[in-house]
Amino acid sequence: TMFLDAFVTMSPNELDEITSKFGPGISILYGTFISLTLNILYNRQQSIQNTVSTESALLSLIQRKILSIFRNDRESAIEGSQC
Repeated sequence: TMFLDAFVTMSPNELDEITSKFGPGISILYGTFISLTLNILYNRQQSIQNTVSTESALLSLIQRKILSIFRNDRESAIEGSQC
């Protein structure tokens, strides 16, 4: 606290009055920032999950189509499925 004596030139009562007025507002602002950040991250996660789900469904569909095309040729089906 000796270090701060050179910078803080107000009485403790004045400092308490200022912090009691600005503290709640800063807390609400900080809470709003956290809420917005979590909302953005949650929406991003949902978007990624939808994209992954669509991609895996398309890969499954392509795999089935390749296997049905090469139904009679086992070696070609294996080779086509490994691309």
